[in-house]
Amino acid sequence: MDQDGAGAIRQDIRDLRADLTQRLDSMITRREHEAEVRRIDSEHRALAASHEALAQTADVEHAELRNALSADKKERLMERARIEDARRADRRTYLQITIAAIGIFASIVIGAISIIAP
Repeated sequence: MDQDGAGAIRQDIRDLRADLTQRLDSMITRREHEAEVRRIDSEHRALAASHEALAQTADVEHAELRNALSADKKERLMERARIEDARRADRRTYLQITIAAIGIFASIVIGAISIIAP
């Protein structure tokens, strides 16, 4: 019976060792898991900060482009107004020249009629 008792004690020791080994392995695995989670969280925070910085840069560039487009649109509208003013001035000049030509022609015709028919 001493053999059976010693064997039982040895088996209990083996079982305790196996249990302890499993617990140590799970502790190491848990520590590794927690370390991996911390690493991933750190990377996530870094990526989020990088994304935020890129978004702010894009917002600034977008605002600059919007301002440039707005300035260009205003400039084009002013140019159209100048062109329209020039067209109106050209029309006035053309009408003035036409009216003056008609007046000169009328004067010539009236002068010719008064010479021909006294």
